[in-house]
Amino acid sequence: MASSSNQSNGEQKKTEQIPAEPGKRDKVVLFILLALLAGFTLTISDYSLISMRLLSAGVLVLAACYLLSGIRGAIYWNLTFICPLLMACYGVWQTRWSDQKIVYNGWERTLYWFTLAMVAMVATQLFEKRGLARTFRVWLCGFGSGMALLDVLQQASHTGSYFWLIPSGFPDIYGTFPYYNNFAQFIELTLPVTLWEGLGHREPKVSYLLLSALQIGAVVAAGSRAGAALVVVELLAVLVIAYFRNRGSLSAWAFGLALVLSLGFTYLAGFDQVVEKLRRPDQLAARREINESSLAMIKARPLTGWGLGSYVPVYKAFALYDDGTYVNQAHNDYLEWAAE
Repeated sequence: MASSSNQSNGEQKKTEQIPAEPGKRDKVVLFILLALLAGFTLTISDYSLISMRLLSAGVLVLAACYLLSGIRGAIYWNLTFICPLLMACYGVWQTRWSDQKIVYNGWERTLYWFTLAMVAMVATQLFEKRGLARTFRVWLCGFGSGMALLDVLQQASHTGSYFWLIPSGFPDIYGTFPYYNNFAQFIELTLPVTLWEGLGHREPKVSYLLLSALQIGAVVAAGSRAGAALVVVELLAVLVIAYFRNRGSLSAWAFGLALVLSLGFTYLAGFDQVVEKLRRPDQLAARREINESSLAMIKARPLTGWGLGSYVPVYKAFALYDDGTYVNQAHNDYLEWAAE
């Protein structure tokens, strides 16, 4: 009797730990989240704040409705949304009570971090259901590959207009991004997922390996040196992990196919811009002075920073040179974050 009771309690606890199958409500929330993220990416253009404001409004309404419409059980906590939530809380304290801040910039960046936290919070709850996580991964692979194809076509046609219709303020554009490093950062998020979908199973999926090769070729063709290096590192890292995970099932030809396809797409997309940049005598031209200025900003206020969103206006007081161009960012996310 006691054994049966203990067994019954154990089965009940085990059942409670397994997330329920996704219902219609969860699927609708996932679709809206996908639409918001895709819409933001497709309209980011010249870093207009309109798309960011629309994303924030949509995400905050979605998160509120999702939580208030009867989310069952405990909320799943994850560092993915705890970290940006802490940054948002820090932004509130800094903008409200710190002596050093620019109020408008502070609230703007606080809203940005809180939006990221809410995106991650909703995603964390949804992805406890494996079916929804799988759906998101498939969508991410397809969307990232579509952006990569758009970039390759734009580079081939030398267009300075988004979708060949909307003029930009830049001589070249990369997908829907005006800066090649930002495009590379986007692909750095989608590439490992696409590679894993191709190599993380018992049998390799050639379609995903083709999409991975397209993404790698697009980053190299865009001319981002750091981006090119990072996608190569990601490729090798996933190959190594997949090998040790599926050593008994994946054959050598699967890994060889991934490498051959990546090299082939890189060759077809073109790598002239990266090679030209690597031939420059000073790989840190201009960036070195900006980095030194950023470090000086950090040393001046190492504990509290200068305020979220304040890097650009504060940088002028620490600038080491002036070549007539406008420094709109640190070109190093970690230094900019630490300075702020």
